[in-house]
Amino acid sequence: MMLRRYESLNTMTEFFSEHISAAKHVKAQAMEDLETEEGLRAIDERYRADVYYAFMEVLQVFSNTLYTSIGSIVIALFGSGMIRKGQMPDTGIPDTGINDFTTYKGRVDQYQAEVLTHYQTLKGTQGAMQYVGVLLDGPEEDPDAGYDLPEGQTEQDIILDRVSFGYVPQQPVLHDLSLTIPAGKTTAIIGNNGCGKSTLLKLLQGVYPPDSGRVWLGKSAVDEVKLVQLRRRFGCVLQHNPLFSGSVRDNIAYGETEAVSDEAIAGAARLADADSFIRQLPQGYDSDVGMGGSLLSGGQRQRVAIARTLLSDPDYLLMDEAGASLDHKSDMTIFRTVREHMKGRTIVVVAHDMRSVMEADHIIVLNSGSLEAAGAHEELLKTSPTYRTYLELQGCALAGEEASR
Repeated sequence: MMLRRYESLNTMTEFFSEHISAAKHVKAQAMEDLETEEGLRAIDERYRADVYYAFMEVLQVFSNTLYTSIGSIVIALFGSGMIRKGQMPDTGIPDTGINDFTTYKGRVDQYQAEVLTHYQTLKGTQGAMQYVGVLLDGPEEDPDAGYDLPEGQTEQDIILDRVSFGYVPQQPVLHDLSLTIPAGKTTAIIGNNGCGKSTLLKLLQGVYPPDSGRVWLGKSAVDEVKLVQLRRRFGCVLQHNPLFSGSVRDNIAYGETEAVSDEAIAGAARLADADSFIRQLPQGYDSDVGMGGSLLSGGQRQRVAIARTLLSDPDYLLMDEAGASLDHKSDMTIFRTVREHMKGRTIVVVAHDMRSVMEADHIIVLNSGSLEAAGAHEELLKTSPTYRTYLELQGCALAGEEASR
């Protein structure tokens, strides 16, 4: 009863939290009628679960009342009959014994009701906590566990040694992957959708442990070092980066453990080509971005996110479709500015724009979770059919051939 109620609440809450936030997309696809129908169906399921719950509660109250009434009638009938027949004195019970017995029964009923109430509360809590228990029973990450990363160590190659990983054990995303991301260079990763490009970046930061194999940062195993130290060495810009309610300044400085000067924040914004639009906002860097950055456009949110990452001055920069919300000119301008700013440090780029990929020092081609080829642009023109196909599809074949001459 309680489980059905909580499951219907979970279904309804999940539906509305997901679909209301995607209202613009729903309107763009002209799906309002269908979504309204689906929402009413979720509400109706919740309503029927509540009606069932209320019916069962009334049935329980009726059962308890019936039990109490029948008990009182039985005591009155049998007790009065025994008194009339003169059997009570023979049992050592006085004439008032029927009242005493009624009092005892009332106390038993009270204790029984309390036990049932506690049982209902326990089962209700059990239903509500069913899915929470699954999370609590899982392994807990301790960012401070492991050994310290060597201090003052220069950038090291990132090495994947026979790494396999899948979000679901029966559906591996990466298969026995071995490759090297050279230190101090820009490495681009390309491949078909679902081949594990974004997953690979998560493994580098220790967000997920590989199912088999190992990820190395130089001579340090990622799964053995302190994750808090490992992740502070990485900066990450995703395709969709979360912003938080507050000012532009607060969002750029997010993640910094010490006070940051206005000059440093503005400098990071200039690198991300964000300073000009920020200064045009009503309150400049003190302007509120809204919940989730809703008061900014997609491109503006992306520039703020890039500035936030650059402010942390990471040793390793991971960019996962970082220019997806930007026009090509802005994307290339920011990409080249970032490369110049991080010259001598490691940049890993996941991109579909082959013009950006061609500028990388090292390119990795994934195919269905496995390594197809790795090397410089000229090498891949000879060794990777997938790489040549991507160049041709984006009209970069001629540029690729000229670059290889």
